[in-house]
Amino acid sequence: MDVTGMTVQLHVGDGHAGRRYYERLLERAPDFLPHGDDAFVEWHFVPGNFELHIVESDVAGSQQGRLRLGVADVESERQRLVDADVAVSPIEELAGVVRWCNVDDPWGNRLGFYQDLVRFPGRG
Repeated sequence: MDVTGMTVQLHVGDGHAGRRYYERLLERAPDFLPHGDDAFVEWHFVPGNFELHIVESDVAGSQQGRLRLGVADVESERQRLVDADVAVSPIEELAGVVRWCNVDDPWGNRLGFYQDLVRFPGRG
């Protein structure tokens, strides 16, 4: 098997509110609205390889794992979220390996941001 990409779907109870929340969280508008409304919206991080889908659903917040997005500076990212009035956990660290913080969206989807300290050691 040769995996060429990955998509992740998060379910929210209100597509319009979900779009607004994720625009604030990700600091940009969605890249694609395949149905022309907010019931299904996509953000592309590595075009053709990694996409995040926000889907309006009756089973909102059904995700059990945690999706963390990699950033070069988790401290700056966390401060941006605090400034945007997004509830975010304190930063935790596995010394010399990774730093992370967690966010739970209003529907119970478990998210977060991490900094790989091997690739981006600047703030470890």
